Amino acid sequence: MTINGGIPGPTIKAEEGDWVNIKVSNNMDVNTSIHWHGILFPGRNDQDGVPNLTTPPIKAHGSLKFRFPLKEFDSITGQSIKGVVNQHHIVIGNIHLFESLDIDTKKLKERAESFREDGATVVLVAVDNEITGLIAVADPIKETTKDAIDALHHDGLKVVMMTVDNRKCLSE
Repeated sequence: MTINGGIPGPTIKAEEGDWVNIKVSNNMDVNTSIHWHGILFPGRNDQDGVPNLTTPPIKAHGSLKFRFPLKEFDSITGQSIKGVVNQHHIVIGNIHLFESLDIDTKKLKERAESFREDGATVVLVAVDNEITGLIAVADPIKETTKDAIDALHHDGLKVVMMTVDNRKCLSE
Protein backbone atom coordinates (compact mmCIF):
# COMPACT_ATOMS: atom_id res chain seq x y z
CA MET A 1 0.00 0.00 0.00
CA THR A 2 1.30 3.46 -0.86
CA ILE A 3 0.05 6.99 -0.41
CA ASN A 4 0.19 9.10 -3.57
CA GLY A 5 2.46 6.42 -5.01
CA GLY A 6 5.07 6.55 -2.26
CA ILE A 7 6.09 5.61 1.26
CA PRO A 8 6.07 7.43 3.60
CA GLY A 9 3.01 9.49 2.81
CA PRO A 10 3.25 13.19 2.06
CA THR A 11 4.16 15.72 4.71
CA ILE A 12 1.29 18.05 5.40
CA LYS A 13 2.51 21.52 6.28
CA ALA A 14 0.21 23.81 8.25
CA GLU A 15 0.45 26.21 11.14
CA GLU A 16 -1.24 25.97 14.51
CA GLY A 17 -4.69 27.49 14.22
CA ASP A 18 -5.16 26.42 10.59
CA TRP A 19 -8.02 24.14 9.61
CA VAL A 20 -6.89 21.06 7.70
CA ASN A 21 -9.24 19.67 5.03
CA ILE A 22 -8.17 16.40 3.45
CA LYS A 23 -10.01 13.97 1.20
CA VAL A 24 -8.55 10.47 1.40
CA SER A 25 -9.46 8.13 -1.46
CA ASN A 26 -9.12 4.37 -1.14
CA ASN A 27 -8.35 2.69 -4.50
CA MET A 28 -7.96 -0.76 -2.92
CA ASP A 29 -10.47 -3.61 -2.96
CA VAL A 30 -10.68 -3.60 0.88
CA ASN A 31 -11.66 -1.07 3.50
CA THR A 32 -8.81 0.87 5.13
CA SER A 33 -8.08 3.69 7.56
CA ILE A 34 -5.51 6.39 8.17
CA HIS A 35 -3.85 7.52 11.38
CA TRP A 36 -2.51 11.07 11.71
CA HIS A 37 0.91 10.75 13.35
CA GLY A 38 1.97 13.81 15.30
CA ILE A 39 -1.48 15.37 15.41
CA LEU A 40 -3.50 15.46 18.61
CA PHE A 41 -7.24 15.94 18.60
CA PRO A 42 -7.92 17.73 21.91
CA GLY A 43 -11.25 16.68 23.36
CA ARG A 44 -12.07 14.30 20.52
CA ASN A 45 -10.80 11.23 18.71
CA ASP A 46 -13.45 10.85 16.01
CA GLN A 47 -10.83 11.25 13.27
CA ASP A 48 -7.95 9.36 14.85
CA GLY A 49 -8.01 6.48 12.39
CA VAL A 50 -9.14 3.40 14.31
CA PRO A 51 -11.71 1.96 11.87
CA ASN A 52 -15.13 1.13 13.31
CA LEU A 53 -14.01 2.31 16.75
CA THR A 54 -13.22 6.01 16.49
CA THR A 55 -13.42 6.62 12.74
CA PRO A 56 -15.57 5.10 10.02
CA PRO A 57 -13.46 2.99 7.66
CA ILE A 58 -12.61 4.34 4.24
CA LYS A 59 -14.65 1.98 2.10
CA ALA A 60 -13.08 0.05 -0.78
CA HIS A 61 -12.97 2.37 -3.82
CA GLY A 62 -14.48 5.11 -1.68
CA SER A 63 -13.24 8.24 0.04
CA LEU A 64 -13.55 10.01 3.37
CA LYS A 65 -13.16 13.70 4.13
CA PHE A 66 -11.24 14.75 7.24
CA ARG A 67 -11.51 18.25 8.71
CA PHE A 68 -9.82 19.30 11.93
CA PRO A 69 -8.12 22.31 13.50
CA LEU A 70 -4.42 22.29 14.33
CA LYS A 71 -4.76 23.69 17.79
CA GLU A 72 -3.12 22.55 20.97
CA PHE A 73 -2.82 25.85 22.85
CA ASP A 74 -5.17 28.73 23.49
CA SER A 75 -4.62 31.94 25.42
CA ILE A 76 -7.99 33.25 26.52
CA THR A 77 -7.92 36.97 27.26
CA GLY A 78 -8.81 37.69 30.88
CA GLN A 79 -9.16 34.02 31.80
CA SER A 80 -5.74 32.39 31.17
CA ILE A 81 -4.70 29.36 29.09
CA LYS A 82 -5.58 25.86 27.99
CA GLY A 83 -3.73 23.37 25.86
CA VAL A 84 -2.47 19.84 25.39
CA VAL A 85 0.78 18.61 26.96
CA ASN A 86 1.86 14.98 26.48
CA GLN A 87 -1.70 14.17 25.38
CA HIS A 88 -3.20 15.57 28.60
CA HIS A 89 -5.62 18.49 28.48
CA ILE A 90 -4.28 21.24 30.76
CA VAL A 91 -6.26 24.26 31.92
CA ILE A 92 -4.69 27.02 34.00
CA GLY A 93 -6.90 29.96 34.79
CA ASN A 94 -9.52 31.71 36.81
CA ILE A 95 -12.83 30.45 38.16
CA HIS A 96 -14.73 31.92 35.19
CA LEU A 97 -12.72 29.85 32.72
CA PHE A 98 -13.30 26.69 34.75
CA GLU A 99 -17.04 27.38 34.97
CA SER A 100 -17.24 27.98 31.21
CA LEU A 101 -15.55 24.60 30.64
CA ASP A 102 -17.79 22.82 33.21
CA ILE A 103 -14.81 21.82 35.35
CA ASP A 104 -15.92 21.14 38.93
CA THR A 105 -14.07 23.41 41.39
CA LYS A 106 -15.75 22.25 44.63
CA LYS A 107 -12.69 20.24 45.70
CA LEU A 108 -10.55 23.38 46.17
CA LYS A 109 -13.20 26.10 46.48
CA GLU A 110 -12.76 26.73 50.23
CA ARG A 111 -8.98 26.81 49.98
CA ALA A 112 -9.12 29.19 47.00
CA GLU A 113 -11.52 31.49 48.85
CA SER A 114 -9.20 31.53 51.86
CA PHE A 115 -6.31 32.73 49.68
CA ARG A 116 -8.57 35.35 48.05
CA GLU A 117 -9.59 36.63 51.49
CA ASP A 118 -5.89 37.15 52.21
CA GLY A 119 -5.63 39.30 49.07
CA ALA A 120 -4.10 36.75 46.71
CA THR A 121 -5.07 36.14 43.11
CA VAL A 122 -5.97 32.47 42.72
CA VAL A 123 -5.17 30.54 39.56
CA LEU A 124 -6.69 27.07 39.25
CA VAL A 125 -5.05 24.09 37.53
CA ALA A 126 -6.82 21.14 35.90
CA VAL A 127 -5.54 18.07 34.10
CA ASP A 128 -7.95 16.17 31.84
CA ASN A 129 -10.89 18.25 33.13
CA GLU A 130 -10.22 17.44 36.79
CA ILE A 131 -9.06 20.18 39.15
CA THR A 132 -5.64 19.21 40.48
CA GLY A 133 -4.33 22.29 42.23
CA LEU A 134 -4.22 26.01 42.65
CA ILE A 135 -1.63 28.74 42.61
CA ALA A 136 -2.02 31.74 44.92
CA VAL A 137 -0.17 34.84 43.74
CA ALA A 138 0.24 37.76 46.12
CA ASP A 139 2.27 40.92 45.96
CA PRO A 140 2.20 42.38 49.46
CA ILE A 141 2.70 46.09 49.93
CA LYS A 142 6.32 46.81 50.79
CA GLU A 143 7.44 48.91 53.75
CA THR A 144 8.88 51.52 51.36
CA THR A 145 5.65 51.93 49.39
CA LYS A 146 4.24 54.81 51.47
CA ASP A 147 7.46 56.84 51.13
CA ALA A 148 7.55 56.20 47.37
CA ILE A 149 3.94 57.33 46.94
CA ASP A 150 4.55 60.41 49.09
CA ALA A 151 7.54 61.33 46.89
CA LEU A 152 5.39 60.96 43.75
CA HIS A 153 2.69 63.17 45.30
CA HIS A 154 5.37 65.73 46.20
CA ASP A 155 6.36 65.78 42.50
CA GLY A 156 2.73 66.58 41.60
CA LEU A 157 1.75 63.13 40.36
CA LYS A 158 -1.56 61.51 41.19
CA VAL A 159 -1.17 57.82 42.07
CA VAL A 160 -3.94 55.36 41.32
CA MET A 161 -3.89 51.65 42.12
CA MET A 162 -5.99 49.46 39.86
CA THR A 163 -6.66 45.73 39.78
CA VAL A 164 -9.06 43.37 38.11
CA ASP A 165 -7.90 40.37 40.12
CA ASN A 166 -9.04 40.88 43.67
CA ARG A 167 -10.58 43.90 45.44
CA LYS A 168 -8.97 42.78 48.72
CA CYS A 169 -5.60 43.88 47.28
CA LEU A 170 -6.85 47.46 47.19
CA SER A 171 -7.84 47.63 50.83
CA GLU A 172 -4.38 47.30 52.31
